[in-house]
Amino acid sequence: MKNMPLIIINFEGIIGEILTLPLFDPEAKTGLYIKNGVIENMKRLSNKFQLAIVTGIDDTKFSTILKFFKSHKIVFDAVYFRKILENTEDLFSEYSHIFTDFEIEPEDVKWNVLLLCPILLENIEIKTRTNEELVFDHIYC
Repeated sequence: MKNMPLIIINFEGIIGEILTLPLFDPEAKTGLYIKNGVIENMKRLSNKFQLAIVTGIDDTKFSTILKFFKSHKIVFDAVYFRKILENTEDLFSEYSHIFTDFEIEPEDVKWNVLLLCPILLENIEIKTRTNEELVFDHIYC
């Protein structure tokens, strides 16, 4: 793969969602909702980084999303599909196979990889944690 740093992006919660809006309307249609600024900034990121996207959406639906990005000249270097989770302890995905695919040695991960994923904490946890505790949970390591 390219010799650039890697950004691993979780689609849900970071880039966008597939939602039915308004939520409680039986007539509502399901659609792709992309957060503001994603298209412009993904183009900028792809010039300086390798981009891998991780999603829990099935590959049939996600291929439509990839076509949407491609129509905006955004192509990901790799796409990974999260398995269905058995319990909440599995919420924290394992990324080592991605590092292997991109030929990034374990000792180089902290210098060459940025992981963008939802924080997965309740508001009270966010308020009580400080500094490193906010982004690094020793319980799950």
